[in-house]
Amino acid sequence: MGAISHNVFQPDNNAPVSSSDYQPEGEAFVGDLLEDGPTVPHPEAKALTLDEIDSLKQTYKKAALNAKKAGFDGVELHTGNGYLLDQFIRSSVNKRSDKYGGSIENRIRLVIEIIDILIDTIGAEHVGIRLSPYGGAGGSSDETPEKTYTALANALNGKNLAYLHVIRPNKYTSGIDNIDEGSQLLLKMRKSFDGFFIANGEFSPEEASEWIDKDQADAVTFGRLYLANPDLTERIKNNGPHNKDNDETYYAAGTKGYVDYPTLQATRSALEEE
Repeated sequence: MGAISHNVFQPDNNAPVSSSDYQPEGEAFVGDLLEDGPTVPHPEAKALTLDEIDSLKQTYKKAALNAKKAGFDGVELHTGNGYLLDQFIRSSVNKRSDKYGGSIENRIRLVIEIIDILIDTIGAEHVGIRLSPYGGAGGSSDETPEKTYTALANALNGKNLAYLHVIRPNKYTSGIDNIDEGSQLLLKMRKSFDGFFIANGEFSPEEASEWIDKDQADAVTFGRLYLANPDLTERIKNNGPHNKDNDETYYAAGTKGYVDYPTLQATRSALEEE
């Protein structure tokens, strides 16, 4: 998570880390670990040293090995939503003057290095990556998102990854309000990447099917819709109906909003009783 954290979660109560010294906007969730909680302002994160970056890369390698040992089919390198690796990519955060800062090539360098480590560790067919050109926690941004993220998509060519997974800018992200404009960026990234391309971001099942039919994506994923409809595949086959998600229970403690949405059968029974 990089800077999107708090000292209470760090070893010896140290500051969170990022690409540069950086204090995100908003608040960190600390639950009952602090009297002022459950949320408090983000502290300032400290820039990782080169030695710490080398150690970080080995941590990703260890995580991939642990996932394989635990029986997972593969790993998805989370490189979006304003978290640690995105904090290296985005120009509003990354103010480094070494090989990991400045140019787009330098700002995406760490991501490519980690991808190569994961490929060497568990095989390219077991490695995916997720990007979000806009939005995310902490209010970070990039001055030229189209140029930056298409360059990253292009840099992933030839690596035979399992997939590239990209979040379309939508009403839940910052930096862009027009979902059609967000779609255009995904389409450009699709053309820049030579492998399996997954789209995400406020898709309806109907639009998802249209994108696949037009070869604008190889697959489309759902987040909030799946959260509210754990039997989503069955609902799509039957053209709904779909439960509406409750954003007041996002990131909440306990099971409410996670395991209590009605099944398709229960929804149908309720509709029949009305």
